[in-house]
Amino acid sequence: SHSRFRGKTQTVNFDNELSFYKDFSTRFGVVYHHDKGSDNSRLDHSQNTKSIYVEQSLDFADQFFNTVGIRYDKNSIFGSKTTYRLTSRYNINEMLAVKGSFGTGFTTPTIYQLYVPVYGDKDLKPETSRGYDLGIELRPSSNSLISLNYFYTNYKNMIAGNSKNNYKYENLNRAKIKGVEIAGSIALTDQLAVSASYTYLNAKQRSEGGKYEQMLRRPKHQITANVTYQPIQNLTLNASAIYYSQREDAVFGKPNVKLDAFTLFDIAGSYKINKTFEVDAKIQNLFNKDYEFARGYREKGRT
Repeated sequence: SHSRFRGKTQTVNFDNELSFYKDFSTRFGVVYHHDKGSDNSRLDHSQNTKSIYVEQSLDFADQFFNTVGIRYDKNSIFGSKTTYRLTSRYNINEMLAVKGSFGTGFTTPTIYQLYVPVYGDKDLKPETSRGYDLGIELRPSSNSLISLNYFYTNYKNMIAGNSKNNYKYENLNRAKIKGVEIAGSIALTDQLAVSASYTYLNAKQRSEGGKYEQMLRRPKHQITANVTYQPIQNLTLNASAIYYSQREDAVFGKPNVKLDAFTLFDIAGSYKINKTFEVDAKIQNLFNKDYEFARGYREKGRT
């Protein structure tokens, strides 16, 4: 039977900043998010989340920068949760800086994930997380930057589509994602800049037996490259490439399969006509490469 789902989300956000003096600024705000949808039976389902947050900056001597943030979410279905985030950055000198952050997260299932026919599950629980990252930044020259980051996040009840069960949404008991990212950028001239990054990702979920196993459809290796050229002041041209390594996926009732590695190329341009108007154009997947992020779900070609 043909199934369909119509959904609509609306968000209203009020964000403000108070800065009594430059090293001590306070950002605060409120958010109202409404999510609704209807399925084949024309039954309407909806939920809303009311949030309030505050973020305090504490900076010292233009060298040591810190933020402390706290957020309270109240969801009409899943109740309330308080999360927080701490960040720090210390500039050792003009060339070298160290940085880090620690925080918690709370994500409620969307109405689509709860009620879409075939794939939805109305018994889904909210996803919670706790994680940190540590990094170092090096500026070999005024026009270049190299960064190295390590990240780790632990998830409870992560919401994901289960490819062994027709991609039906479910909560993963526990999952942990960690990895390393190396990135670099340099402005070769006033008109030409290049950047690149490499990410190693180790994503694992806890199976029913309690053992952690590799998560599906998550590439271990990802490489990006980007070139930006500005031949004249009003015109910006951009070319980018992204590589995804081989991933594993599951097919219902069959052994796991390997999804091929692939590289995608995009080009884009923007021309500023005047202060008000700008024209943009973009070609995604320039070479019309066939690829798939999930088995049997082939992505569209050049757009």
